[in-house]
Amino acid sequence: MKYFLLVATFLFNASYAQDEWFFNRMMRKERDKVVDQIKSDGVRDFFKASSDFIKIDMTGDGIEEFFRVEMVDGLYYVRILDFKRNDVGRFKFLTKGHSARVYRVLRKSLAKNITITLFYFFEGKTGYLDRYNTGAIYSYVVKDNDFKKAKFQRLSPLWLEKKDFNMGTYKRLYKVGSNDLNGDGISEVIVSHRGIRRIYSYDQKTSSMYGTNL
Repeated sequence: MKYFLLVATFLFNASYAQDEWFFNRMMRKERDKVVDQIKSDGVRDFFKASSDFIKIDMTGDGIEEFFRVEMVDGLYYVRILDFKRNDVGRFKFLTKGHSARVYRVLRKSLAKNITITLFYFFEGKTGYLDRYNTGAIYSYVVKDNDFKKAKFQRLSPLWLEKKDFNMGTYKRLYKVGSNDLNGDGISEVIVSHRGIRRIYSYDQKTSSMYGTNL
């Protein structure tokens, strides 16, 4: 199974990046040597495939951590390791149909001590003559270089495609950007389509992103 992934550093107020590079990885059944060091999460895996581990600085301290995408019994997860290759956790994507995949990863500093990694995930194809396909953006936010304060969340749909056998095809694509809208020193994540904008702000008390419509 071929696996295409784009990893980038998210440096400005759009979903584009200056430093982008493609990773072409083969999902495979055999276990990686790094995985043998990972503690069990209590889930019995009947069929498991995974990409290679990819380096990315998720904490903003200049030291790269590791992540990889795993497929377990038809569901997709991201596995994260710290820079010492200790297991941080395995986090689940919402999988709705076949051909689901992570196709892009962006990293951005929301503040001096807060770093967000955005995972673009195609949630899978559903139906044949009539279908409803969606992509969504997931966030992994780390504060104070402390993974105990990190949280993984599904934020918002990124695009949708609805095909009706009688009505034809309907598509909507959202743009992703960021800006410090309230001047508090912490940037918000902005997901927009034409006149529709959803703003995601970071709550320092709960370490969560919460959304509001604007």
